[in-house]
Amino acid sequence: NCNPYALDGEKVKGKIVLCEHSDRGYSKTQKLLGVKGIGGVGLVLIDDPEIHVAAVYGNFPMTVISSSDASSIFSYLNSS
Repeated sequence: NCNPYALDGEKVKGKIVLCEHSDRGYSKTQKLLGVKGIGGVGLVLIDDPEIHVAAVYGNFPMTVISSSDASSIFSYLNSS
């Protein structure tokens, strides 16, 4: 998950972070700020598209994808 206080700065710095938005204790904006604050360069959140509302999160690259799309990404990552 993208709990802002559980992210590993060494793993995040300079990377695009892919994580689930399953922890509703933190908003998407809080997760974005957590990733950005430790040097991440982008954020891809996995969330239910039925409840996602399009929003602008400033100048930090972020998108929200479905769990189906995430499965395709994880399959690719695990095969390379």
